[in-house]
Amino acid sequence: MEVEEVFYPKEVLFKTSTGTILSKESKLYGAQFINAAGSCIVKKGAILRGDLAQIKLGNFCIIDENVVIHPPFAKSKSGLTYYSVSFGNFVWIQENSVISAAQIGSFVSIGKNCVIGRGAILSDCCQILDNTIIPPNTVISPFEIYSGIPGKNCLQILPKPNIIIDSSTHYQSNIYIDYVLIQIQIENNYSNLNLNSIHFTNSSIHNKIPSFYNQEIENNSILNISNPINTQIYFSFRTFSNDSNFIPSDFISKNFIIKKKVDQITYNFTQLSNGLKIILDCKTLNTNIMFLLNYNNSTDLNFKLFENDIFLDQSANLTFYGSHIDMIDSDIVELQIKVRIKVYTPTSSNPSGFYQEKLLLNFSTKIENSLIRYSFNKEMNQSIPFDPDNPPLIECVNGIMTNYSVFVQGFKGDPNPESEQICCNSSEVVEFFYVILPTLSPLFTVPDQKKYSGIAVISLYSAVDNSNIFYSLDNSSFEKYQKSIKIENNQLNSIQISIFFYAEKTGYFTTNIYQYSFPN
Repeated sequence: MEVEEVFYPKEVLFKTSTGTILSKESKLYGAQFINAAGSCIVKKGAILRGDLAQIKLGNFCIIDENVVIHPPFAKSKSGLTYYSVSFGNFVWIQENSVISAAQIGSFVSIGKNCVIGRGAILSDCCQILDNTIIPPNTVISPFEIYSGIPGKNCLQILPKPNIIIDSSTHYQSNIYIDYVLIQIQIENNYSNLNLNSIHFTNSSIHNKIPSFYNQEIENNSILNISNPINTQIYFSFRTFSNDSNFIPSDFISKNFIIKKKVDQITYNFTQLSNGLKIILDCKTLNTNIMFLLNYNNSTDLNFKLFENDIFLDQSANLTFYGSHIDMIDSDIVELQIKVRIKVYTPTSSNPSGFYQEKLLLNFSTKIENSLIRYSFNKEMNQSIPFDPDNPPLIECVNGIMTNYSVFVQGFKGDPNPESEQICCNSSEVVEFFYVILPTLSPLFTVPDQKKYSGIAVISLYSAVDNSNIFYSLDNSSFEKYQKSIKIENNQLNSIQISIFFYAEKTGYFTTNIYQYSFPN
């Protein structure tokens, strides 16, 4: 209890050999019966009636202004009998109080304007609040606080706080994932809660949490406690009140270990021609990914460390999780994987390219009894089963060049499996591109004679408009036909002459080279 310093002039005070300071304005009756152990203070206006009975003061007692110390008395046939009164050490009696107690222990505080009835006994470490009247012969126990008229014990011990922990992040024992929510509740609506001596331990380092240390928190408050990886936190809670009539409750201690959780393991499937490749990954660094493959007839149920890609060539159950030395394991994931060997990409005996007039399509795969479907739509949403006994025919339309894109895919079994984890056994979609061209037919006219004299005139033409016709007389150097060809008589009589010709046009197959020989 802090008291302001007050300075007095030396001329109004008197100091004894034991260090007791007496005000010259105080009244000490029967001073020879007043014993002060030392270092006491008696202020002005105080009255000590040592003439009635002995008064004994301990060390460091303070008698404030206008205090009256009157030894207790008892009535008898012969009159009034006074008894001595004793004070312990460190007793403070404040202004205008009247004391008739039989005994006052050490470390006692008596407030202002109080009356202590005759014969009362005040034990060590008690307090009398201002304006209190203690009835005669009252016995006050240690650590009690009295107030009122008549004085009654008003001291109450506050109830302990009730700690409610949210279990949603509870992992095991006192370990929580990422954070823990704590709700503080106090009965009887006491409003103030003191968080005291909060600290956390990380390895061997101790430190206080500035955001929570020694704070006052309202009733029904919720604390969100979150900390770095592998953090152990110790909390101590107690209830206190600013009202001096209440004693703080005992501390309630809690300890929590807050750990981060390993991120969920991700997985990726890659379909191969001979099975399935599985890749597992985790965003948390330095995480060990543990996995277990359980086949239908498997007896090995021990988890293994994922180091390389997992390859499956048959159906299995895959279980995996992430583990970290300073973190909580991730959730365990179980997958039922049904593996089917992938069908080889279909091939065609008709490679992509240019074809004349029409083409019968023919496809095949290396997988026996596999199903081939084809479509003229890349999405394969209207695919048609391929029948090798009745192959589809494509041809030019209306005598003009026609383009075809044919998409082909191989299957075996159900091409639309229901399970999301079943690796569909379809092959890749392959595209074949065909151009079907019509055939040109170059024609010619010559005289009907088998032997010619003079000049023979040959005309060439084609049934297809705008065709280009090329001719040669020696089958080596062709030139474009533009007008009738004249052959002189001496040439006809000397040797047998042949004419070679062909026709071409964009979007059509170029014709073969035709030969016509003039007879001798």
